[in-house]
Amino acid sequence: MWLLLVRSSMTPSTTVRALTVAALIATPASVVSDGTLGRQGAAPYLQQVAPDVYVWQRTEPSGLAVYANNVFIIRENDVIVVDTDMRPSITRGIIAQLKKLTPKPVSHVINTHWHDDHFVGNAAYREAYPGVRFVGHRSTSEDLRTLGAPNRKGMIDGIPPMLDQLRKGLAAGQNLAGQPLSAEARAAHEADLIWGEAYLKEVPAAAVIEPDVLVDQQLELGTPARPVTVLHAGPAHTRADLIVHLPSEGLVIAGDVLIHPIPLLGNANLTGWIAALDRIAGLKPKLLVPGHGPVMRDLGYLSLTRDFLADLRARVTEQAGRGATLEETRKAIDLSAWRAKFAGDSTHRAFIFGFYTAGPGIAAAHAEAVKKTAGPGRWPRP
Repeated sequence: MWLLLVRSSMTPSTTVRALTVAALIATPASVVSDGTLGRQGAAPYLQQVAPDVYVWQRTEPSGLAVYANNVFIIRENDVIVVDTDMRPSITRGIIAQLKKLTPKPVSHVINTHWHDDHFVGNAAYREAYPGVRFVGHRSTSEDLRTLGAPNRKGMIDGIPPMLDQLRKGLAAGQNLAGQPLSAEARAAHEADLIWGEAYLKEVPAAAVIEPDVLVDQQLELGTPARPVTVLHAGPAHTRADLIVHLPSEGLVIAGDVLIHPIPLLGNANLTGWIAALDRIAGLKPKLLVPGHGPVMRDLGYLSLTRDFLADLRARVTEQAGRGATLEETRKAIDLSAWRAKFAGDSTHRAFIFGFYTAGPGIAAAHAEAVKKTAGPGRWPRP
């Protein structure tokens, strides 16, 4: 999960310092009761979702940080891997699981985007398979240097005080917004502590392995008998978003274009994101592997996410068209109905929705709307 430390006002009286930006929490939600496959629990597990296709998933409680899904596509002579993980040590464990499945070498690792939780484990694959090639969008290397490096520094500097807040909150029985700590929130914050401490031990020294196979719009890595098509889906979650289509299996690996149980909207391009979801739907997949969360067997959650983004964009655009500032727009737009659809009756997920989705989403939509409406000689209001 790629995060930044920011300040966000959760209530008029409560300022929360917390982890945010480009990734989110991945535990199963009840909002799509028939749309997911696989058992749930706290331990990582490997799930076969199609012949010679496996998804590795961790299932920590929904919290401020978690780990990305990794996918193995085993072929006649080699293996293609989609996404690595936040820490090299975890990725080494994933590689050990892969070697139990097959002795075949990994020929390609596809990074769906450049965020740490999908990328840092590249170094472990280079160690295990020296001939491996890394596939990424053409913008990835630039983004790693201009955005990734300062963001990682922000994480390294910001995680210690965040861990201190989490410890104090757990001791006081309160979440980061000062609300009573539910059992769900306590489990999530305890997992966050483990995650943050491990990040500081490993990630600062981890090598950054940039892609050496670059994708502009499309790349075919498969064969006519078994296509493996890499498509540029961005700009959406990032401008570098890639999806992987396996038409023979009816499978789309969506990266963070699809995040379960709640979409993360920090720095999002809503127009591009909606188009990316439409493109995935147009492929008519029977199975969807999101960047975070369980494998899905229908388009229910994708449609929910798309409808939310479209409604959010329309309402914010209307406010911006009237000249409303960002703060005026925040006050004018009520997303409680959408919060209920994503969070259900969980107060913990409601907190996550407010911090990761509603606040950043309105800001991203407003920036996009103001940019579009600002013509020659017209300065947008701040």
